[in-house]
Amino acid sequence: MESTEEKQRKIHIMAGYFRVPLRIDLKEEIIYRDAEKIVNKLLNESHKTYPLRSEEEILCLTLYKIAVALVKTEMNSEDAPLVESISKWNDEIENLLNEK
Repeated sequence: MESTEEKQRKIHIMAGYFRVPLRIDLKEEIIYRDAEKIVNKLLNESHKTYPLRSEEEILCLTLYKIAVALVKTEMNSEDAPLVESISKWNDEIENLLNEK
């Protein structure tokens, strides 16, 4: 049986100019690597858009971009059941109207 430490790995990710050590579950490494790519892409975009801003400001702007994207995703996933219900009701109403 594997211990918790055997299931974990220490990795280093880059966030802009910062190297960050993390201890993660082995099975989630790809998620962290993909997230690292997204963060760095957004950081690079912010650097190009705001070349005179400090690194701290760029990090804050990027953090907010990610947070807004997360909130939008959560809002869309919360609306999905409602949209599905409305679609079903619409189908039922159309079926009832076609029966007459």
